[in-house]
Amino acid sequence: MPGDDATKREVLKEREVSADYTLSVPWLRKQRRLGKGPTYIKIGRMVRYFRDDVEAYLIDRLVSTTEG
Repeated sequence: MPGDDATKREVLKEREVSADYTLSVPWLRKQRRLGKGPTYIKIGRMVRYFRDDVEAYLIDRLVSTTEG
């Protein structure tokens, strides 16, 4: 149901993503320009990210190593 706390997604500004995940603002901008990087929202000049989308992007890029 709209407005239900369970369905609200945390929205982050570009600088918040940069600070929380140590991804530089220039890197985020370059990835958007290239059509890569985390999914984002663009309204006019405003850019926002859903926290869970950023985390999903990072999890998808986990690399496991093996000894041997």
